[in-house]
Amino acid sequence: MNKLEGTHDIAGETNISTETLGHISLEQLERLGTWLDSSISVPGTRFKIGWDTLIGLIPGVGDAATAALASWIVWQAKKMGVSRWTMARMIANVGIDTVLGAIPLFGDLFDAAYKSNQKNIALLQRHLEKESSAMGRQAIAAESNRYESSVS
Repeated sequence: MNKLEGTHDIAGETNISTETLGHISLEQLERLGTWLDSSISVPGTRFKIGWDTLIGLIPGVGDAATAALASWIVWQAKKMGVSRWTMARMIANVGIDTVLGAIPLFGDLFDAAYKSNQKNIALLQRHLEKESSAMGRQAIAAESNRYESSVS
């Protein structure tokens, strides 16, 4: 698993580069999640659907194809070091979307509303923010210890 590494600025904030996240950036995963879940405006409404909903209309292969794309997002999150609990929640989101999305008609409406990929991206973002915050605290503690040892 990749551990997050980054540089720390004066305030102790961690600046994470995309190279430390692996071959794909969080921004690219966000774009894929948006493309799958809410990239198309429904005319006359404020509601958006994504390609997950449209591809899911293809009997049999549609739901399998979108489940594969959603699973790829989860795999990338695993490579970025999400916790087992977060991974379980992400897998559950994909499972719920896939199983209920496969039900004729109801599943298509469910797919349009559930937005599992964006839920999973939000879980990944929270994980990365926690990691970044923890790394910032560690850097501050290390700097404080270094200062205290130089003063004594």
